[in-house]
Order: sequence, then structure tokens, then C-alpha cells
Amino acid sequence: MAAMLFFIPANFYPLVSVEIAGSVQTTSILTGIALLIQQNEWVTAGIILFCSLIVPSLVIGLYALLLVTHNYNVWFSVQKYCVRLLLHLNSWSMLDIYLLSFFVTMFKLQDMGDVDMKIGLLAYVGLTICINKLFISYDRRALWRLITKSRVPLE
Repeated sequence: MAAMLFFIPANFYPLVSVEIAGSVQTTSILTGIALLIQQNEWVTAGIILFCSLIVPSLVIGLYALLLVTHNYNVWFSVQKYCVRLLLHLNSWSMLDIYLLSFFVTMFKLQDMGDVDMKIGLLAYVGLTICINKLFISYDRRALWRLITKSRVPLE
């Protein structure tokens, strides 16, 4: 639930505002992607869109679907596909890499002007922690055992 709450502000609210020589620029992840598209950097924009928006939303949605289907004992075949997809998405979730590179950039920009953190950056840190906690906290073997338990077929 916490990852769901952090997702919208982390991706759509401003992350930082930078003031250099009297000019203030406020950026978010979507404005960064839009800027890359304007500069015809389609591949880079696509990778950032996929790794920072699509993968985290899929991870959050798949975990929610697993939780609901497991609690109500429905859609056992869907649960298997969810777990398989989560295992593949684990390597594509690069929120922590983006966060680290973002902090390095902020550190380097401090000498040029004023850098102010916004609410989107705090939400992005929260989202990164929640997504990584999801990937770390579940036991894959136990999850597979729960899903692949022999079910009594309906006759």
C-alpha cells in the first residue's frame, strides 16, 4: 500500500528546483522524459519510461493481484504467471540506480546554483525503498510452494 501511495507523487510531482543565474527550473520524471523526446533521444526516453514508470507500476499491481488472489484462493494459474513476471521484472527495476545518479547530479549542481528538494523527491525515495523492500522481503521458494500446492480439481 505504501508503494501505491508513493507512486503518483514520485513520478508526477516536481523532484527538485534548480536556480542558476536567476533562472529557476523545476523538474519531474515526466518532464525529463518529455525533454529527451524533444531532443530526439527516443531510446533513452523509452528506457527511462519503462524502468521508472512502467516496471514499478507493474510490480505494485502484480503484488496487489497476488495478495488478493491468494487471500481469496482464486486464479491459481494467474498467480504462477504473476510470480514468473515478478522474477523477470526484478532485474528491470532501476529506481535505486536513478536515485543514486540523481543525487550525484544534485551534488555537482550545488556549486553552480541553488538546488531545492521538492516533495516528489521524498516520494521517489519512499517508492524506491518500498519497491526494494518488496523484492527483498518475499521468499521466492515459499511463494512457489504456496502457488504450486496440489489443488483439488473440480469435477
